[in-house]
Amino acid sequence: MMNKSLEIIEAHNLFNISPDKIEAIVHPESIVHGIVTYKDGFNFSVLAETDMAIPISYALSWPERSALNRKLDLTKQGKLTFQEPEHKLFPALRLSMTVLNSSATQTNSTVLNAANEIAIN
Repeated sequence: MMNKSLEIIEAHNLFNISPDKIEAIVHPESIVHGIVTYKDGFNFSVLAETDMAIPISYALSWPERSALNRKLDLTKQGKLTFQEPEHKLFPALRLSMTVLNSSATQTNSTVLNAANEIAIN
C-alpha cells in the first residue's frame, strides 16, 4: 500500500486537494483507478485493465492517446468490490496523511518517497 500512500500525496499536489478530502479504499480487482465525488454526489470513475502499458503509453504519447486496442470487459470481470483499509495491515496509508498534515509537507513527501525507494532496493 506504499504506492497508494504516494498516490494520495500525488493527488494532493496535482489537484490541490485538501488531505481531509482524500480517502483510500481497498479494491482487490484493481479495475477502478480513481473516483472523484462532486458536490452534488455524482461520482466520476476511471476504470481500466490492470496493465501498466496503459499509463506508460499515456505518459509517452501526451498530449495524444496511443491506440493500444485495450478494452475493459466488465461482463467478464463479474464484480467490483470495495473495502475499508485495515490500517494495522497497511500502515503506509497513515504515513501519507501524517506527511500531508505536517508543517514540512514537501520535505516529508520527499523523505517518504526516498525511504520507499531505498526499501525497494
